[in-house]
Amino acid sequence: MYAADSLTDALHLTKRYLSALWLQGWLKLGIVLAFLGGFGAFLQVFNVPVELGIQALEGSDELPLVAAGAVAVLVIYVAFRYVAALLEFVFVESLRSETMSVRRYLRANVRRGLSLLVFRFAVGIGVVVAIAAPLVALVVLGDVSDPNALSAGAVAALVAYAVAVVLGWFVVDTLTNGFVVPIMLHDERGPISAWRRFVPVIGANWVGVLAFVLVAWTIGFALWAVFAVVGFFAAFFGLFLWILFAALLTAVHDSLVLVAVVGLLVGYLAYQYAVALVESPVRSYVRYYAIGILGATDDSLDLVADRRAAITAGTASGDDPGPMQPTSDLERTGRPMDVDGPGGEPSTGDVSGGSSDRAFDDPVWEGQSVWDQPVESRVDDGDAASRTADDTSEPLDSSNDSTDSSNDGATETRSEADDRTDEEADDRTDEEADDSR
Repeated sequence: MYAADSLTDALHLTKRYLSALWLQGWLKLGIVLAFLGGFGAFLQVFNVPVELGIQALEGSDELPLVAAGAVAVLVIYVAFRYVAALLEFVFVESLRSETMSVRRYLRANVRRGLSLLVFRFAVGIGVVVAIAAPLVALVVLGDVSDPNALSAGAVAALVAYAVAVVLGWFVVDTLTNGFVVPIMLHDERGPISAWRRFVPVIGANWVGVLAFVLVAWTIGFALWAVFAVVGFFAAFFGLFLWILFAALLTAVHDSLVLVAVVGLLVGYLAYQYAVALVESPVRSYVRYYAIGILGATDDSLDLVADRRAAITAGTASGDDPGPMQPTSDLERTGRPMDVDGPGGEPSTGDVSGGSSDRAFDDPVWEGQSVWDQPVESRVDDGDAASRTADDTSEPLDSSNDSTDSSNDGATETRSEADDRTDEEADDRTDEEADDSR
């Protein structure tokens, strides 16, 4: 259920996410993924065999120094695991907000990272106890005093049991990273409470959950196979060049061998970082696939409801819901979607996953286009302009005519008044002349 649709949605979400990060965010993403996966092999340096540790303790006269070294190694190991647990939430938060603000996301998830670390250690201890319990039961409660005296059938059964326990461990770890961590971030829960919230999702959509596990393992194995071959050749040529480099430094001075060791460590970390950069699109796709299945199964757990609604609307209308810029790195859950102002995003659905009838990249145009009008009603731009000029010029001409006529009338009136004044002046002059005579 929802497994096939979530595959397509995860592809569109991954395109949008990587295009929104740009170069700077992509480089930060490489660091996050390197700690989550690539630097995991670096932690194997601390997995010293127990027998070697016991022999070192027996043959050493400086027991406190050896114990201090063991404690230092354990502290470094726990610190690396804690950083990896923190970065799980940073990765999911980045997928949800489509930005990569590492420091802010780290500060916001300090307690969650610690609870996830404790949960992982508890699961690991439970796996060790589950594998060791049958052996202890056979030795203590059974008649077997030496494990080497076990029959072939008993050994095969124990091996099958151990493989099943390890596979169960891998399943729990895969589901925790894919589903439980997003639930912890979305609902602000602890790992146990998030697992309780996730169990109904498994019951409602066990096909989708199983499909995610198969897809995640298949892609993970394919990446491991590819980079195992690439890593073999890279290690071969890298070690060859490093040996030459170390020989040159040693020829200059013996103390420069430390520089060669540091160069080897830097080269290894650089290779793991490059691998993480190459893997980032694939690992983002797998995480988006889990988030899509989670949201499609339970609307209240949908971390990317607005974007999935836009993808659904764009696919239904035949548009390409490709890479799109996010509005900001604010929390997507619960914020209004009708953002106004520069950089705003048109409303495309609510948090519950309701779809809209317009995709993100559709043009926002509320008026009627001229091309939607009938052909006979369309007016050429030149005709419209000329008719407008004529219409506006007619009242101007009439006003001018009325003004001219009024001016002419006033001129005529003034001329008649002047003539009458002159005649009256002449009459008065004649009368004065008669009186004088």
